[in-house]
Order: sequence, then C-alpha cells, then structure tokens
Amino acid sequence: AGFSALGPTFVRYNSYGSEADELLHNTVPMSSPPSSPAELAAPATAVLPLQEWLKLLSSRGVDMRVSMALAAKITRERLSLLDGKKLTPIVPDKEQRKTVLNAIKGIASGQAFNKKRTRDSDLLEPLRPGAEEPLPQSLEFHDILDPEALIPISITAYLYITRAFKDYTAHVMGALRLLAESYTPDELNRLGSHMYNEFKPDVVEWGQRGILECAKILDQLKAPLPDEVEAMARGEEADLAGSEEKALIKPISTAPIEVVEIDAETGLDGLTDPGSKLSEPPDLENEEYEPPSK
Repeated sequence: AGFSALGPTFVRYNSYGSEADELLHNTVPMSSPPSSPAELAAPATAVLPLQEWLKLLSSRGVDMRVSMALAAKITRERLSLLDGKKLTPIVPDKEQRKTVLNAIKGIASGQAFNKKRTRDSDLLEPLRPGAEEPLPQSLEFHDILDPEALIPISITAYLYITRAFKDYTAHVMGALRLLAESYTPDELNRLGSHMYNEFKPDVVEWGQRGILECAKILDQLKAPLPDEVEAMARGEEADLAGSEEKALIKPISTAPIEVVEIDAETGLDGLTDPGSKLSEPPDLENEEYEPPSK
C-alpha cells in the first residue's frame, strides 16, 4: 500500500511480486470488468483490472511503458484532477506527457475515441479481422495505355531534350539508343550510372553549359564499332562546301607515292629510272589538246 499525488492507492501483486495484477481503491469493485468505453464511463469510481488500464491508455496513443507506470499510480476517480504539474514526476518527457494528458482527459470524460492506424499501435493491438482492408492479389500497376493521355507526357519530356540539344537531338538520341540496345536490361541497370559518368558533360554546378560528345557515348558500346563508323565518329571526315551532307575524303589512288629529288642544273636528267615516262607539256597553239581520260 502507498500514497500517490492523487490519493491513497493500493496495489496487489502476484506471488512473485514482480508485476501489478490489479489496481484497487476503497470502493466496491464491479462484478465484471468493463468491455467497452461506454461501460467505462460509469461509474467513475469503478475498479479496473490492469489489462483494462493498459488497453485504455495504449489505445489513445500512450506508450506501453508509460501506461504501466501510470496504471500503478492513478485511479479513474482522480483523472479529472490530474494536470501537467502532477504528471511531471511520472512522465518526464514533454511530448509523452501531452499525449498522456489528452488520453486521460478523454477517458475521464467518456468521449469516444476513433483510433487511427499507426505503426506503434499495430504492435499493441492489431486490427480486427472485419476491419481489414482488401489488399491487391497481384502486382499490376495499371499502366496507362491511352495514346491521347501518353502523347502530351512524351512531348513534354522530349521538348526538354530538344531545348538543350536543338538540331543535334537526333544525333544524341541515336547514340543513346545504340548504347542502350547493345546491353541487356540487367546490364543497363548495373552499368548505367557508370557509363553516364563516362560521357556526361564536364561541369561543376547544376545548370552550367557543357559539351556532350557523341563519340564518348559510342565508346561505351558493348560491341566495337566497324572501322568506318569509328572513323566517322571520331570526326575523320570533312564537310563539303555548300553541301548539307558529309562525305568521307578518300585518296584517288592507294598506291604508295615515291618522292624523287631533282637537281636544278640537270633538270629531269637526274631521273635514273629508265621506266619512268614523263609526258611533254602540250602545245596549245599548234595542236588540239585532249585531256587524259580518267
């Protein structure tokens, strides 16, 4: 037996003396423990078992350890007299003390409490079988298949790219598509971030302008490019003046060219190769000149 800040309180312990079994007061106990908040509202001096106290407090958001401490010290007839000052020695934490005060005021006034599912309350009191929400039996994400609903979203995403790359959008998209098609989906998920770091523009802060080289994108292809495509990707071509298309410049002949030194005094007599044939310059005044056939 002992005295608390709220009045005399008698607690009966079990044979082991380690757990409070029932909270008693100098009143006549009820014939049976109440089973609903409506029954708990009257009379206010009723004796409640420890389990009912814990259920009342924990159902209103009070921590279970705090509920155990309160159940051993307070009775229902003193709930209306409990304030923050008297509760401070029992519950030092300010937030928990606020939760306890709200719960106790609701219990003392007999107000119904609409319980909300929270992570902590799931551990204290599971939902009843009748209140369970139906859960989906399959992992369907309800894909949007309406083209009219998809087109605006696609256009918005594509315009963001075209504003950055302008006329070179087709080149960048083509290089990225070649890169994506050269790997399997699992490989892309595993290596995508690494490949992006290899060809992304070299900028320091977000929003800065940079240069994206398609050749660096093609360097990340799983299969090597053919020599001709690799040469074009490396820029080994020249733009023809006045032409919108690009053409690879090739030499007229692939035979090796021999460089011969000619003496200024002897002129062409310095050539020692008897098999070499040099054509004389044409006489444009006396005979008609015919250009050599290609």
